[in-house]
Amino acid sequence: MCIPFPDLYNNRMDMVALPMYHIKLKAQKLLNSAYPISLITIGDHIKKKRLDRSLTQKAVANICGVDECTVTNWEKNHSQPRLYLLPKIIEFLGYTPYEISNETFGDKILAHRKGQDMG
Repeated sequence: MCIPFPDLYNNRMDMVALPMYHIKLKAQKLLNSAYPISLITIGDHIKKKRLDRSLTQKAVANICGVDECTVTNWEKNHSQPRLYLLPKIIEFLGYTPYEISNETFGDKILAHRKGQDMG
């Protein structure tokens, strides 16, 4: 990179743009607008827990061992977590975000057959 006036460039590195203006923002942050209304997907559960604990998406990503963009996609319901990540997510949440069925696949087939008098 060619700098025409290196001394001038180096002196302005620490200068604040327009230092004579002192602006204060009066609006409050709307934290509740991002809060999920109903917990339907795993992403909704993750977002609720993250906001309850005042964590960033990057912090949740470090806990789960994924990228920050992955957590964003989960929370926006653009994608679902992979199966191998569910134990870390359940550990982060402190509960299982979905109902675990005690029936096996074979039990479900048998119940379906009995419902249709197949045997």
